[in-house]
Amino acid sequence: MAVTVPEAVEMVRTCRKKGVKLGVGFHLRHHPGHQKARQLIQEKILGVISMAQAQWCLGTRKVVELPSRTGRSEWWAKPDLIGGASTLMGTGTHAMDLLHFLIGLPIVEVAAITDGQTVEQPLEQAVAISLRFADGAIGTICCGRRMPDTENDAMIYGSHGRVALRGTLGEPQGGRLEVASESVNMSESYEQDLLALYRLQAEAFSRAIQRDEEFHASGEDGLLVIQVTTAVIESASSGRAVRIEPIRL
Repeated sequence: MAVTVPEAVEMVRTCRKKGVKLGVGFHLRHHPGHQKARQLIQEKILGVISMAQAQWCLGTRKVVELPSRTGRSEWWAKPDLIGGASTLMGTGTHAMDLLHFLIGLPIVEVAAITDGQTVEQPLEQAVAISLRFADGAIGTICCGRRMPDTENDAMIYGSHGRVALRGTLGEPQGGRLEVASESVNMSESYEQDLLALYRLQAEAFSRAIQRDEEFHASGEDGLLVIQVTTAVIESASSGRAVRIEPIRL
């Protein structure tokens, strides 16, 4: 959406003022397994949420060939253009939004360790983040580009059970949903498809315009992720936990 909090705030306020729809490209929200997991979590089948985890790393031994992205190589390695972080901006942002989407609570505190954010190495290639959510639940996110093989999963634990999303992050999206709780026990698998989530995302935004509805990945959702990434960069640079305060729009 943007690389600084002031830019994102300006986008939200301007779109509100002009009556323009603002949506953010968080395509993982359209995965059927993620939508089913969110529904079950909202129905309280897990009870009180205690822990949320997500990982999206890129494997170096098995690379999925993607369409070329003109200009990406130029700005991807420049801290001032990419916003002061690398793999955090590429996949970490999606993991943040996915946890927010699944449990419905904003992230309010982070503590991060990276292999970058220094004068010698300004852009990181591996990140480990500890999180605190608004209700006190805690979580972790890992992202990086230095792993030979990866399993990109998400896990949500509660007082009554767990939801496991195995292999549903990454590209191409597919994987499996596993639910084990006191009231629901189920498993669903999904076929891999490189373009499905992007198609569903575009169709959903078109419907939001046609029906004059709010797009479910809103500018406010995008702003929250930028606040979190900014806090992660600060935490990695300073070696301390950073609180994330709400912004009045």
